[in-house]
Amino acid sequence: MFTINPGDFKHIITIQEHLETISNDDIPVKQWVNVLKTKAKVTNVRGDEYLQAQNVGMKIEKTFYIRYSRSVPITTDNQILYKDKVYNVVYVNNVMDLNKYIEIKVELKR
Repeated sequence: MFTINPGDFKHIITIQEHLETISNDDIPVKQWVNVLKTKAKVTNVRGDEYLQAQNVGMKIEKTFYIRYSRSVPITTDNQILYKDKVYNVVYVNNVMDLNKYIEIKVELKR
């Protein structure tokens, strides 16, 4: 059985969803809205350099583990704020389909 020590959930993350809202001028505007702030276990997966338009960029991959949330479904359409950086969600897994933990694989591109 997969378990995580409760003390490992020590990093605060914010999960955001891209929603359409109405501005003061009654114009639809898409913006990122916070939908869940929670504690997570964070593991660094890897970092790579890549060449793009003659510039060197960096791609950093992490895995976040959070407790299962019934109220907020997490998908690859979400993004995560962690330590003032925005991470794109690339994979979401309900660990062992037990509704106990969610594994979220993310990447940060700079």
